[in-house]
Amino acid sequence: LKLLPVLGIVLAMIVVAWKELQLVAFDPALARAMGLPATAIHLLLMGVVAMVTVSSFESVGSILVVPMLVAPAATARLLVDRLSTTLLVAALAAAIAAALGYISAFAWKTNAAGMMAAVIGGELALAVLFSPRYGLASRWLRNLYLAVQIAAEDIVARFYRAEERGTALPSADGANNWLVSMLAQLRVRRKGWLTTQDGHPQLTSRGRQHAQSIVRAHRLWESYLATHFELPADHLHAPAERMEHFLDAELQQQLADELAGKALDPHGSPIPPSIEDR
Repeated sequence: LKLLPVLGIVLAMIVVAWKELQLVAFDPALARAMGLPATAIHLLLMGVVAMVTVSSFESVGSILVVPMLVAPAATARLLVDRLSTTLLVAALAAAIAAALGYISAFAWKTNAAGMMAAVIGGELALAVLFSPRYGLASRWLRNLYLAVQIAAEDIVARFYRAEERGTALPSADGANNWLVSMLAQLRVRRKGWLTTQDGHPQLTSRGRQHAQSIVRAHRLWESYLATHFELPADHLHAPAERMEHFLDAELQQQLADELAGKALDPHGSPIPPSIEDR
């Protein structure tokens, strides 16, 4: 109850000076150019923060007040980007930490402020790991998914090139990372790109079409680089190998139009037609 007046002052300042606080916080030079007292508003904000900090000493102590000030805001910042949403998420995270911390302290007969700080620390740790955009685990999973997608497309592209040259079909393996390799093989099977005949993997019609699009993108990009940039022939493969996975049918058609119907890539290999042209 002692902190309710402080809460009222903070809420009143946010409601009354919301636009001014945003402007001073993110672009003080523009605030001054618009005639706002940027320095006074900044000092007012720092004064309110100091008031909240000092008034919380008696309730939670001079040490635990630091994580209680920082952790909810840091948790919210990892989860959302807009300032208004960040304030709401930070308040929700703090309220959850307060409730769970108090219940845990009552159940385990320990200090309530310490348990609240521990809960908000746990919330921050979960946000660091699993935030959809910035989380370490989420980022690892996105990178893994992209690596598996690229490795699976590389597999069917190798089969297509082997069929094109009339050489022995390769294995369905190829990625350096065993996890990526295993998941890529599962992906090509699940997508229906490869089937097994007489104990050997072979492209399905669906897989051949997808592989043709990958190889077409690769050779179009090599041709584009050779046409518009003075690059040696042995410098064309690596960038094309990276770009082939990101050129959709529309971009491929734009490249084909730019190349005026060129039939061969710089290495003399035929550029496959688009799926629609077959």
